[in-house]
Amino acid sequence: MLYAKDMTPSPLRVLALFLGEVSLIQVGAKASRSGIHKRPVPEAWLDATGLRGDQVVNKRYHGGPDQAAYLYPQPDALAWETHGLPADLGRSYWGENVRLDGLSSADIRPGDRLHLGKVVLEATAPRLPCAVAAAYLSDVYGGPFVKDFYALGRPGIYVRVLQPGLLRVGDVGELEPGDPQAPTLAELMALHKRRKPDPETLHRALRSPLSYRLREEVAEKLTKVESAVS
Repeated sequence: MLYAKDMTPSPLRVLALFLGEVSLIQVGAKASRSGIHKRPVPEAWLDATGLRGDQVVNKRYHGGPDQAAYLYPQPDALAWETHGLPADLGRSYWGENVRLDGLSSADIRPGDRLHLGKVVLEATAPRLPCAVAAAYLSDVYGGPFVKDFYALGRPGIYVRVLQPGLLRVGDVGELEPGDPQAPTLAELMALHKRRKPDPETLHRALRSPLSYRLREEVAEKLTKVESAVS
């Protein structure tokens, strides 16, 4: 095995895989094209461009090599289940490509690596909730989804692909931790909403391998913070 010696002993397991299909989601009075609706598949090829066959519509916020796939852990899904949102494996409730077991997204940091079968992924960013996701879940969740998403603090994991390969339901692997000084995905999600972010947290974030979208946002926040005190 090519796994690093400091990997956690608890195994990860792929529970479900999903590929996006273009559909219309009613958001208020507007019907929006989206790839959040996904169909389950037993396996899929995953490389730097994403999962083969996965349809990404809004490329301003989704897709690209730094957000090649979105993972949602089952422990996070079960936390939602206590609030009334189902956690079964028959539907991609959070728009995830991969549902996996063995970790919580809140504790993951950019630079942490996930070895799943022969595929190696690197965490890059948390997902941020949006009106489309809330509308997509309106048939099964009656609460304020965006507000509850932030409050629950379980954002899921955007990843880049370091080693491509065929990913299958049932694949197992391990977590290779990155820099323990990097902020967690839960911290980064909270940082997005913070009006007066802590400069040190912003600097720690910029020292980690963030997605390019998140890096631009964090750098802009840091510029504003430093300009305000100069």
